[in-house]
Amino acid sequence: MAGWTGGGQQIGFPDVDENPCPVQIEYSKVFSQAANTSPFSQQQQWQDWQNSHLELSVSMGPMTAVAGNNFLYFMDQLNGSINVFTFPNSFCTDVRWSYMLTYNGGTVNKYFRLSKPENRAVIKPGGTAGWFEIIFECREAI
Repeated sequence: MAGWTGGGQQIGFPDVDENPCPVQIEYSKVFSQAANTSPFSQQQQWQDWQNSHLELSVSMGPMTAVAGNNFLYFMDQLNGSINVFTFPNSFCTDVRWSYMLTYNGGTVNKYFRLSKPENRAVIKPGGTAGWFEIIFECREAI
């Protein structure tokens, strides 16, 4: 794939050498379907638009203050839900995440956007600078 051609810009994921892989990814596959229920017979009529997208909640492992700040800067560059990113190949080739982060568990990485126009982080004390745990929610960019 040559690169993102949809709306917004592609923003590079922070350097994986400084940032750990996700420690947890929760995912939902959202199908484009709807139902109408008759108020008289209670019979349902279903519409199925044969489409779906993924929504992820990603928990990154503990990071130093420097790596955590770099990650928050990356999230700021995403400009809420406007810009897109792909996860690094080192994440995508991990068998735990490959189905969610690539097409058919293959080598072409999916594009994602933040689900909400907000950044969220947990900063915990420790050492001289503390460390970050960053949790973010994103959805497949279609």
